[in-house]
Amino acid sequence: MKNTIKQILKLILLSFILINLFSCSINNNESINSIEQLNDSNKSIGVWTGSIASDCVKKEIPNAKILDYSDNIAGYIAVQEGKIDAFVFDKLQMNLAIENGQKGVKLLEGNIGEIGVGVAISPKTKIDNLMNKMNNFIHDNQDIIDDMYKRWAIDKNENMPEIKEASNPEYHLVVGTSGTVAPHSYYKNNELTGYDIELAKRFASYINASLEFKVYDYDSIVAAALTGDIDCIMANLNITEERKEEIAFSDPLYIVETGVMVKDNNESTLKYNSISELADKKIGILTGTIYDSITKKVLPNANYQYYSTITDLTSALLSNKIDGFAEDESILKEIVKNNEEIGIIREEVSNVEVGIIFAKNAHGDKLREEFNEFFSKIKESGEDVDIYNKWENYDNTTTMIDYENLPATNGTITMATSGMSYPFNFVVNNKVVGYEAELIARFAQEYGYNMQVLQMTFDGIISAVQSGKVDLAASGIGITEERSKQVNYSIPDAIIKGYVAVRTNKSKDESFINKIIDSFQRTFLKENRWKMFLEGILTTMSITILSLLLGTILGFIAYTTARRNFNGLFAKFVNFIIWLIHGMPMVVLLMILYYIIFGNVSINGFYVAVIGFTLSFACSMYSMLLSGEKAIDKGQNEAAFTLGYTPSQTFYKIILPQAAYHFLPSYKAEIVSLIKATAVVGYIAVQDITKIGDIIRSRTYEAFFPLIVIAIMYFVMAAILTYFVNKIDYLIDPEKKDKKRILKEIDISKDI
Repeated sequence: MKNTIKQILKLILLSFILINLFSCSINNNESINSIEQLNDSNKSIGVWTGSIASDCVKKEIPNAKILDYSDNIAGYIAVQEGKIDAFVFDKLQMNLAIENGQKGVKLLEGNIGEIGVGVAISPKTKIDNLMNKMNNFIHDNQDIIDDMYKRWAIDKNENMPEIKEASNPEYHLVVGTSGTVAPHSYYKNNELTGYDIELAKRFASYINASLEFKVYDYDSIVAAALTGDIDCIMANLNITEERKEEIAFSDPLYIVETGVMVKDNNESTLKYNSISELADKKIGILTGTIYDSITKKVLPNANYQYYSTITDLTSALLSNKIDGFAEDESILKEIVKNNEEIGIIREEVSNVEVGIIFAKNAHGDKLREEFNEFFSKIKESGEDVDIYNKWENYDNTTTMIDYENLPATNGTITMATSGMSYPFNFVVNNKVVGYEAELIARFAQEYGYNMQVLQMTFDGIISAVQSGKVDLAASGIGITEERSKQVNYSIPDAIIKGYVAVRTNKSKDESFINKIIDSFQRTFLKENRWKMFLEGILTTMSITILSLLLGTILGFIAYTTARRNFNGLFAKFVNFIIWLIHGMPMVVLLMILYYIIFGNVSINGFYVAVIGFTLSFACSMYSMLLSGEKAIDKGQNEAAFTLGYTPSQTFYKIILPQAAYHFLPSYKAEIVSLIKATAVVGYIAVQDITKIGDIIRSRTYEAFFPLIVIAIMYFVMAAILTYFVNKIDYLIDPEKKDKKRILKEIDISKDI
């Protein structure tokens, strides 16, 4: 076992070194300041697939390598990250992207071509003479079209004017557009807007037509026109000779310059500088928070991924699994303070009141009324602001009431929290502290309550209050109408502003050794966090060992009662329970036990976990005994009966020892599964080793050491328990018995 652990540690260290060396690999930081520098076979230039830019590059920069990209944003990012040397596209749009927050890039002076933009007309349109109508419209309204271009493209004016719709339409005009290219065609407030959208509305009014938009990828928009799915294309489409062979174009609406974007080595700031840039990106959501609905309103077309803790969100952002996430300003400030690779887009996405939540029952109403009375007093004096500022500016000297030792003259109140909502509630020295924690502690002290704190995942807090497992909950919980239907809120105790966190272009400039030392100190030494790990290990081991012993006993009793005593009705009941428990995810079983079956019982989550895992392991034990006995030839029972053995003696002296030899390998595997399964007990407010790791990561935003320690501890615990089972296996394996042991066992059997 020692050698195995050493090998694992060596592998971890080697992996970490390789990652570090890879991340520190030398990049080409040559600064490109002219188009001529790109005319080199070692240079790579990106273009949007199918755009005119490819022809411009071939003509003006013939020696460079051309790489295709599915859209312009992907090209901008590739330049920013140094994956390509340049990206060629509409100069106006690239300049607009930089003005709107695209950082780490710049445009070179000059251009490599000019090209007209027009409207493509479907050859299968049902509108007579649509091409002539379009050209007449352009000629008759050239001043208006020029003014439109100035408003949308030059002045960045996004106000769509009122355009009269056809009252008695003669035609129905279907326009294909992209919806992804500002300022021409894009979404704002979930509606299409832009130059091309205004153009379509004016043209529809001009020919007295009703209007319908269809949004396509650029790769398929021309095909849609050729098949007659749309009447025309208005999507900033360049007029090229190649395209004119496929589809007819109107007269040019305007002329665009084709520019060149390169990396700006002198700039290092946010990867995204405006929320609009995240419109189609991967956004992280903390499950159960108000930012689920808020973010989806702001970014309806984003790809959403859900996480259970702030720490997981932060880790996902740092590892580029997501492009951003929205959270409270105070939480984001703490994250940024601990990690310079993350920054905040300074566009407010929410402004929400938060409060303490209480159950909708008589006891909850009483506590809520008392808390509101208490909070009104300190709010009037301004003391609430002082408490908030105290925890927002937390340092090692900040202290609060010892709520664990308050006199319980009026009983005890239990508070649920995630312990990961800085500065409202967070963990220091294995104790929940923070603004709301202190508010409730002061309230408890004034009204004669003792106070207990339960930590759980954020998405389980409201369920805990509803079920009566806790008296109240606090974790910077936003006040919403939907939640107000489930629980009651106190007077708002704070107003939180929400912002979006994204990656910066910075990277930690630290040596490998310094990274290791800093990570180790923050994970283990600061605030004596190693003690929390020990407590987590003890909790996990206790749950595992108790569940293992009790589950083995319960499973054995159920098997002997149902199978050995031929109790048919009980056997059917046991089979039903096994089917039910084995068909249910462990976390669901634990939550049913905690919130429903023991919902009105004051029982610690630790004991609920033991009960849940005991039931699960007992079911496995029953199945193992059944399969083990079936592996034994029935003739051995008959032979034993012939020799005068009773059924009980036959089972315990002959069948069971042989059956154990068959099911012990499965038994060892079930032990390992049991240890790993305990990782979900955080859902019912149990601080096992996994939950402790989450808590520590929520303070350090370090993933490496906490996760590695957790993985190693699970491995060690599994190794220890399987070691003892292997000892049992050795004792019953006939191939491993010596002659004296065998003869001794035979002598003992004669006494039966």
